[in-house]
Amino acid sequence: MIDNSTLEFSSSGTYACVLTGPVTGASGKMLTLNPTSASTSRVRFYAAFTNEADLNLSAITMYLAPYHSSGFQVYNGVVSGPGTILVRCAGGQAIFNNADNTYSGGTMLSQGSIGVGADSVLSEGAIVSGPLGTDPIVSTIESGTVGSCTLFASGGARTIANPITYENGINYTTIVLDGSNGYAGGLFQVLSSTDVALPLANWLIEVSGEFDGSGNFSVPIPIAADVPQRFYAIQLIP
Repeated sequence: MIDNSTLEFSSSGTYACVLTGPVTGASGKMLTLNPTSASTSRVRFYAAFTNEADLNLSAITMYLAPYHSSGFQVYNGVVSGPGTILVRCAGGQAIFNNADNTYSGGTMLSQGSIGVGADSVLSEGAIVSGPLGTDPIVSTIESGTVGSCTLFASGGARTIANPITYENGINYTTIVLDGSNGYAGGLFQVLSSTDVALPLANWLIEVSGEFDGSGNFSVPIPIAADVPQRFYAIQLIP
């Protein structure tokens, strides 16, 4: 894509439009995905690629569904509009690197991996923009999907402020926090708080642990239905 473009589609079904080739464009240009049907419309990008152009998800019924069985889709441009990102892929990864993303339909995690290459931008406690837009990350199970979905930091440690929620009727009891770049054999603790602005000294200690020989960690955190939204932090123990 060498200039601003609009892709319109009118069908619905599981996917209203499937693009099997790479979707790439120049920085500063925009591809607008514009469903003309009033029903939910999904667009699936299949190939592995790196896209520098901006994307506009122009309607609340617009769902962009990145997919690749083993490779990477990298989105470096700004993603905007009222639409949704739906992660439903087998073994590939979709990585969103722009801190200026403002899409507001949320990010749905069903299957596969999604990476973030920037931090959320906050103003007075509210999300202004970020790699996963401004609205919640929703863990969901869709018909025909088997497996789990992974959210990971790309290119370094990242801070994501989007709330993580679960669809009604789905029984989740555990969230698993994974990370790397710790000190081999060092000690850490997982802290939580309902108020992200509270000093870390006042956060609750959820669990303590030890980094493995490569500086990695993985800890399960139980989730109770009656516990309000919480923020988590990893703290090194001297």
